[in-house]
Amino acid sequence: LVATTAGTVVVRALQDGDATYQSALPVEHSITITEEQSPYEVWARSVFGPDTATQGGPDHDFDGDGQSNHQEWRAKTDPRDANSRFQIASTDQTPEAFTIRWQAQDGVTYRILYSTNLNTWQELPNSTRTGSGSTLTHTDTDITNHPRKFYKIEIVE
Repeated sequence: LVATTAGTVVVRALQDGDATYQSALPVEHSITITEEQSPYEVWARSVFGPDTATQGGPDHDFDGDGQSNHQEWRAKTDPRDANSRFQIASTDQTPEAFTIRWQAQDGVTYRILYSTNLNTWQELPNSTRTGSGSTLTHTDTDITNHPRKFYKIEIVE
């Protein structure tokens, strides 16, 4: 069976008898097809309960931390706790390198982008990595060629 819309499908099976096979009692089974929910909708319902329209909408910022519920879902942070948010933890700069650190959530993939003008962004080489629930660090050693860089960390879908 392939569902094409939401609703109830009734499947009936009949088996008439003949010289080779005995007859069987008719069987009837109802299957309820529900609308498919996106992974975000499933997550929002598990976090906010059935009232996702007023609290768990993707553009809402339930905890007021400046990150929408959708951003918190992607980052695997808690949208009910303003202290649980995706952010850079610290940076260090020496004449030879710039180091960036952030708390990485288990299973979330990140990459670091840089810009010299805030208009055009490029990925730092070898900066894509997946978190395991601990702090991740990346060091950019190519700062002598571009002494003025802006950095941002992006979550990769």
